[in-house]
Amino acid sequence: WYSNEFNETWGRTGGQGCQEPMSDKEAYTNHVRILESTDARVVVHWRYPLKDVLHVYANWNEESGWADWSDWTFTIYPDGVAAKRMRLWTDGPRNHEWHEAMAILGPNQHPETVIETEPALILADLEGNADTYSWKDGPPQGVDYRDKKIHVVNYRSSLDPFTIGDFTGGDVYGGEVTDYAVFPSWNHWPVAQVPSDGRYSRFPDRTAHSSLTHVSLPDHAASLGERPYQEKLLLEGLSDATPAELAVLARSWLRAPELTGLAGGRGGHYQPAERAYVLAAGSAQLTFRIEASRARPILNPCFVVLDWGGDHPATVEVDGEEREAGPDLRQGVVRDPAGLHKLVVWMRLEASETTELRIVGARPTLAGGDLGPLQWERLPALVESGSTAAMAVRALPSRLGATYRFERVGSGAGGGTWSEATEHVEVGLAPETTYQFRVQARDRYFLETEWLEAPPLRTPAAPPPLV
Repeated sequence: WYSNEFNETWGRTGGQGCQEPMSDKEAYTNHVRILESTDARVVVHWRYPLKDVLHVYANWNEESGWADWSDWTFTIYPDGVAAKRMRLWTDGPRNHEWHEAMAILGPNQHPETVIETEPALILADLEGNADTYSWKDGPPQGVDYRDKKIHVVNYRSSLDPFTIGDFTGGDVYGGEVTDYAVFPSWNHWPVAQVPSDGRYSRFPDRTAHSSLTHVSLPDHAASLGERPYQEKLLLEGLSDATPAELAVLARSWLRAPELTGLAGGRGGHYQPAERAYVLAAGSAQLTFRIEASRARPILNPCFVVLDWGGDHPATVEVDGEEREAGPDLRQGVVRDPAGLHKLVVWMRLEASETTELRIVGARPTLAGGDLGPLQWERLPALVESGSTAAMAVRALPSRLGATYRFERVGSGAGGGTWSEATEHVEVGLAPETTYQFRVQARDRYFLETEWLEAPPLRTPAAPPPLV
């Protein structure tokens, strides 16, 4: 067993020690459910609060009754790779832990009978260049995470747990080592029913874990508004692949090739949170290209077609040749939150050149979206001495979901990105310059509203220099 841990914080709002799901010894509040289960993939949702062993919730808000809660989604594919979206709802300090490499040990397992010590850790870049680190004499010093995007723990087995991410740094768990093992080890797992968050292992007599590292990750999405959250992503699994082979997987996810030339549908954007290209059907067949290259390869892609129009399978062609259903082409149809059919296609395919695909059999039902006209909640206004503009749009009710993008128009305009946020702040405005902003909404089926424009703004002159 292996785990990349969970969200964790410490000593918030009266809590003592670790506030994490492991502290829920009675499993009062941890909740796991299966969102999808087809031949193409399985999607599992894990929801938990961050609380200590005395059930004190981190960052408890007395007015709202909410505290720190995590929603983690694992999208697991037939090649044994899982995309993990980690969302943490919090209005407290953003100092949480998002990753800890942990070997999970059963009774009668010692850390050094599960983890190799020479080497114990392999870090590799996107070209497969790897550094190895030994734990023979204990946790090593000077572990270098620069340019590394692949993390492998070397097990004494045919398969090793790997983790891929856009790492911005990392460290080694170098403290709390006892004479029991060269790896730190604890056995306070809920199965032991011990009200502790840090009980050291002395014997291999019960479920335990040993920790090796932490990695740092950038935000994939975040909000500081009325629904404050952070979201980060990882790709993980078990494999016997070499660092060079894992580098192909890493490039296919971190640098996914673009989907172009889409006909018969909308969207086509790559969603790393589910390791899939997401489209919406607009006609019976969808055709498109994936602009793959060595730097941006295809490796075992997934295509999600929204508004498929029934529970029937698709006919799938790759470069003009029909693919037969089987272990290398798997399909599933599920209902989405709006009750519409969603087709999921996964295929075993590796390519480093442009590849053409055709998906046939859609029966789309949506003629148009249900998003009403946009209205400003707060018109763009200057703040921070005129160098920043803040604005907000009124949220649209929709059974089809809604995301928004804000954009600066006119000279020097930049494209906006889609997000759930209805508020936007534009920084770095130049003095004595006229700006204009606009906003647009889109549902999850890529049906868009008209742009809503705001009146122009003129920034003031720069303040005189201080003498």
